[in-house]
Amino acid sequence: MKKLITILLISLFASCSNDDTNGFTNNESYFHGSWNITAANKETGENLLILCTNGELPSYTFTSNNELNTLLYLGSASNTGPCQSEVVFYDYSYNPETKILTYTNPASNSPEYKSEVIEMSENRFKTRYISGNINMQTTVPNFTRVYERK
Repeated sequence: MKKLITILLISLFASCSNDDTNGFTNNESYFHGSWNITAANKETGENLLILCTNGELPSYTFTSNNELNTLLYLGSASNTGPCQSEVVFYDYSYNPETKILTYTNPASNSPEYKSEVIEMSENRFKTRYISGNINMQTTVPNFTRVYERK
């Protein structure tokens, strides 16, 4: 009886995981495809997502050859009128051990932009800003962004 209980306990602990990816592969291929940013907030909860009257959300497309194509909007969080859009191209990399997502702009001498993936599920992931400043990427300490698969 002790052996049976021991085997059951070992099986139970072996099947448990502290991985917060909810069973999804924590690697670069997870990001491949198109995503909208549906939330961007300061640590205080203040909204940083630009609200455009056309309802468009920033769009990120991660490719399998480590390119990131973005459609960003110019304006401010208090702007509720029409926004101007800008397409920006980056390279990206993801380190599954540290959960750091890094963007670089190959067309400029800008530094890298790094964020930590703090949540990951099948059709959604959330990042927290770590460091860097490239083009129009927000750089408020500890702000978070939510990406949802299109």
